[in-house]
Amino acid sequence: MVALTILSCAAEAADNQNAAQPTSIIQQPPEPLSPEDFSRCFFVYAPIHEVGRDHNHAGLSTYGQLRLMFVVGYFKANESNSAMWSNPVFQNNWEKSKLTAEQLEKELLDALKDDDESQFDDVIKKAVACDVLLGIETKWIPKLHQ
Repeated sequence: MVALTILSCAAEAADNQNAAQPTSIIQQPPEPLSPEDFSRCFFVYAPIHEVGRDHNHAGLSTYGQLRLMFVVGYFKANESNSAMWSNPVFQNNWEKSKLTAEQLEKELLDALKDDDESQFDDVIKKAVACDVLLGIETKWIPKLHQ
């Protein structure tokens, strides 16, 4: 089930081939990465992309989409790793991260609705923290006002 969610995101991300490439991927991550790192960041990037897509904010959509493509690549490479997918630590992290994603989506929607740059920046800072963790060089971040 988890793999299907990721693969559906990969298909959606691959459908948008005309997205700008404001980020160079990848630098050497500061420390070894775990599947939990990727799942946590997946659920940070996903609501950013979805809110951007659903609310015509191209910057948010592109920023989230490019990062989702990177994270989904990791999951696709491990698609047959049943030990990873069935690991209770991974599964618990996955469920916890889904709740975090719902909260981030709410915060981002509120920031857009209320024109709250501070709240918007707080969400983006969480994504930038994932960029650093995963070794993604951040050269550009979306702004509240495109």
